[in-house]
Formats: sequence, structure tokens, C-alpha cells
Amino acid sequence: MNLRPSISPTERRLFLLLAAVTWAYIIARAVLVPWVNDEALTYMLYVEPGRFLPYASPWDANNHFLNSALMSLAYEWTGLNHLGSRLGNVLAFVAYAWAVFRLGERISSRLVRWCFWASLMLCPLLIELFSLARGYGMAVAFWLAATAWLVRFAEQPRLGGMLWALGSLLLADLAVMMAVPVYGVALSIVLVIGVRRMRGWQRMAGVLSWLVLGAAPFLFSVQYGLELRERGGYFIGGLDGFVPITVSSLMQQLVGSDAMGISWVSAILVGASAAYAAISCRRKWAITIPILLLGADVASRVCMARILEVNYPIDRAAAHLVPWALVSIAYAIDAVASSRHLAALAAVPLLALPVRTALCANLNETALWTYQSPPEHMVRRVASALKDRMDLMSSPPHMHLSMALESRRLGLEAPRVEGDEPLSPWLGLRIVQGREAASTAAGFHIIDSVAHNGLYLIERDAPVPLVAELRSTIGPWSGTKEFKEFLNSDTLMDAHDRIMDITGPIDSDGEYVDLTVNVTIQGPDGGDVYYERYNVSLLRPRWNGESLRLRLHIPPVPHGVNRKIYIWNIGRQPLRAGPFTVTLQRLAQ
Repeated sequence: MNLRPSISPTERRLFLLLAAVTWAYIIARAVLVPWVNDEALTYMLYVEPGRFLPYASPWDANNHFLNSALMSLAYEWTGLNHLGSRLGNVLAFVAYAWAVFRLGERISSRLVRWCFWASLMLCPLLIELFSLARGYGMAVAFWLAATAWLVRFAEQPRLGGMLWALGSLLLADLAVMMAVPVYGVALSIVLVIGVRRMRGWQRMAGVLSWLVLGAAPFLFSVQYGLELRERGGYFIGGLDGFVPITVSSLMQQLVGSDAMGISWVSAILVGASAAYAAISCRRKWAITIPILLLGADVASRVCMARILEVNYPIDRAAAHLVPWALVSIAYAIDAVASSRHLAALAAVPLLALPVRTALCANLNETALWTYQSPPEHMVRRVASALKDRMDLMSSPPHMHLSMALESRRLGLEAPRVEGDEPLSPWLGLRIVQGREAASTAAGFHIIDSVAHNGLYLIERDAPVPLVAELRSTIGPWSGTKEFKEFLNSDTLMDAHDRIMDITGPIDSDGEYVDLTVNVTIQGPDGGDVYYERYNVSLLRPRWNGESLRLRLHIPPVPHGVNRKIYIWNIGRQPLRAGPFTVTLQRLAQ
């Protein structure tokens, strides 16, 4: 293990080449892969409304503050744009590559070093996070950068290194607040080193910097995290154990299997490697900082799960553990190889990670969410099919947001997509998984497909036969009115499903307006027995006189005596709307 590393110019150039090739692939994915549900949700909740600051925005774990801020800037400058929305993570890869190099150059064995570099630069899970508009890629990058700076600061306790370490930790926390306890551990390391080994004005400046850039953000993170927990924000993951939940989900992404045997063997291997590396490097304690952070993170997860019932994280929320685990393995192998050179061959299995990345490389989808990215040709085919008619459409779970956002990116009218109900007589279009499901759907035919994931777009052979029962016109209105009724009636309250079509222009002078169409059915006591809310802002957040075309399915509700349908201007923003045509229809017998 090298305390004062020396890497040849040739190796440096080869590493730069590896980093450049990897970055090019990340950029290509950031440009070409359609958005997934979580990216689209960030747009809908935070970016388009322009409200992403904590305590001034909706409480949801989806709000990764740094990511939301950078997405908002890109949205203002470039509009709906794949690369713009993901640029923060794409650029964060530069910091990640720097940290990988710095931590790897301390490995004495060239074979172990290159296995380590390759495994981290082309890691299956991590490489995809850098091409998504989420905070996970930035968090992994800045946590690893902070690790490298902590090691350097421990070796050379200077103010500059301290500021770089504090800044990296702050950015990692702002990217995703997924490691708050270990953030506190890292800050403690910085403070101890600064107080004990820095002198004079540098110590005073260091303590002040620690308070401003470290302690204050950390206390905010603790407070915000506890409140988010109280509001039910941490619902991903589970309490069944660190290995069954966290390790198994990571192994599924890294090696393609979440088998418990593989997960336990991996956990034991990393734990043994960390212990051996820590003991072997005890005289060079600065190098053990990555191992210390790994152990502190795991211990804090177990404590929070058992004491506070905070879920163990899964895959992307635990991705920052992967580099620390690989550091532990590589440092342990290198420690053995320093006296037994053939032991360096034990690092070769790490190359399974870049091999898996190469085998699974694509520019179409994200492995974490395979069926959430509708390709452009399918988005255009949907728009073409719905151009001259209003039909209800369904898709697999969690595709409706990305379908709407991809449509708008291409300048097309966004469809309203529901969950798939194979036997529903109301659906005109369906996206289904597998050719068998597509070919056996009675009354439908295939009009488009996606080869790489087996998605099929099927269309009803004949239009849905509807009979109009009620038609009315709602006159135009303007101003900041919060509610406007489309229907308030106790007629046609029978056992039939119905379809309501709403069409009419809306003009908000191009400003964001938060609109929903709400359906309530009231029981005999006046209370709601059915409530459904349709997000109009997902279809179009800013209006300049375009026509809203919305079809709603209204089911029969036992004991329902009155039906009320209205538009809700949530923020009471000024707008002009109407006239609207409202048509209530049922299935022809």
C-alpha cells in the first residue's frame, strides 16, 4: 500500500482514456435514454412549478435538492431536454473519476490497481446513475471525492484540503440526504484532525469553516430528515435486515442476482476485507478512512432500523456503499500481495463488474426501471393514434409520467395514461408486456413494439361504442377563481360506467398554473364516497390558448346520489378559460 503514490505517465494517460470512454457512454445515455418515472415526477412536483427549496416545496423523498436546483436551471435555459436535465450528474462523473484515480493510485500492485479502477469506472449500477436526472449519481461522486479529500487532509492537514473535504461532504448531502449519520462521522474526523494538527490562524479559520460548512448543514439535515420521516417520506426499502434488503438489492444490480447466498457471501467478503485492510494499514491510518466510513454507515443503518424503524435502503439509495466496499476489497488484496505477489490475482474477479456493464450496455433504458422509458417511436405512434379522437389509454405501472413528459418534449399532445385493466371496455390503446399478452388481447391489434424490452402498443379494432346522454356548455371565465364546476347533478346515478369528455381552451399567458380536474360522488349524508383527481398540469403546465382535451372514466358507486366534477386552480393563478364542452356518455348496448 502506497502512502506516497507514484503512477507512471503511461498509466495516467491510460486512465484518462478509460475515463473519457466511460464519460462518452454516460453522455450518450443522458442524451438518448427516455426519462423514467422518478425523473418525470421531479419535473412535475418541483421543476415546472419552480418550488424545490426545503420547507417551501412538497414533502417527498423525490426532492433531491441539488438535482432539483440544477434541473430547474437547465429547464429555464433549455426547456424540456434530456441532457440538460441530467447535466449535473454527467458533470459529477468528473469528480468521481478523479476520486477513483486518487484512491486507486495508493495500491502498490499494478494488477490490483487496474482491476480496482476498471471495476469502479465501469460499475453496472453506478454508471447508469450518472446519466439520470436524480441525485444519486452526484451523491456517489461527492461522497467518493470527500473520501479522497479526507485521506489527503489526514496526511496533510491544511486549510485547503479541509475546505475541499467540507465542500464535497456538503454537496454529497445536498445531492441526496441518504447518509446523514455517516455525514456526522466524516465531520467529526475533519474536526479532530483540524483541531489536533492545524496551528494558528489556519486552525481558527478551519473551525469557523467547519461550523458554517459542516455543523450547520448537518443539523439542518438531521432536522429535515426526521420531519420527512414523520411525514412518511422514507417508504422505499424495508426492515427485514441489512443483507436481505440493502445487500441483496445491490447484488441484483451488480451481478444480476439477489440470491441470499450470494448476498451473504458478498457481505462477509467485504466485512473480512475491511477488517484485514484496516489492520494491515493501521500504521497508515489515513488510508483506512474509506473503511471507517463504510463501517460507520452500516452500523448507523442497523441502529436506525432497530431504534427508529427507518427502512434499510435499496440499490440506488445505497449506491455510495459500493465504492467503499470495492476500496476495502482492493486494499486488502494489495496488502496480501505486498508479500505474496500471486495474491494479486484475487483482484481479477472484480473485472466481472465491467464485463457485465459491457454485456448490458444500451442506449434505450435504465436497468433499475426497465419498463418506464417509452421510446420515441412509440410516443409518436401514440400521438398519431390519438390525433383525431379521444381515447383512454393504459400502460404498465409507472410509465404514465414519463409518457406525458416525452410527448411534450417532442412537441406532441400528452396523453393521459391509466393503469392497465385488460378487461376494461373503455380502453382504446394499451401498452402491454410480452407478445403473448399483445396477441391474445381480444378485440385489439398490434400497432407498435419495442424489441429490447418486449413492450407492445395495441389498438382496439373498432372505436369504443358510446352513446351521449348529457351535453352542456360551460361559458368562459377569467380571473383567479379557485373552483369552476363542470357538472353538479343527481341525474344518471345508476349502475353504469360512464365516460366524460371535457374540451375547451385555457390561457395562463404562458405562466405555470397548477390545475386539476376533480371528480367526487357524494352519498346520502353528503359525504364523499368516491374521489378522483386528474392532474391537468402534467398534460401541459403552461397554457397559451391551447385546447384541453380530457377523457375521464367515472365508475358506478354504490349509494352515490350526486356527482360533482370541477376544475381546481390550486394556486389561484390568473387565467382565462372556456367555453368548455362537457359530454357524458355510456357504453352502447
